Amino acid sequence: MTFTGAKANGSNLDGFSPTEIVMTKSSSSTVRAQPGTISGGSFADTWKAS
Repeated sequence: MTFTGAKANGSNLDGFSPTEIVMTKSSSSTVRAQPGTISGGSFADTWKAS
């Protein structure tokens, strides 16, 4: 999934020094969602099916 032009309070997301959130499967540390680097207001999030 790719997001472009994403903003918060009218400003690009990378201006906020956001914290990366990695989602894992509850029964293990298997990564299920891995966000990419934010550039301006654009980033991608890779979701993995179980």
